[in-house]
Amino acid sequence: MCGRPPKQCDAHHVHHWANGGDTSVKNAVLLCRHHHTLIHQSEWEVKMVHGVPTFYAPSWLDPQQKPRRNVINTVA
Repeated sequence: MCGRPPKQCDAHHVHHWANGGDTSVKNAVLLCRHHHTLIHQSEWEVKMVHGVPTFYAPSWLDPQQKPRRNVINTVA
């Protein structure tokens, strides 16, 4: 997963604001420019699972679509 610091990231609405998503911390994830573009222009998905951004690869890449989380900066 990506290790870019927050100051080098963009805010991404998990549920897009144009589709009724809130502009709030509960509906946002910080993504570096590369991963932000990837979410918008590919089949990768991000969903909030128990308040944690969780990423899913396209089925052609991961047929089981195993949930992935960035654990680099996770607080225990």
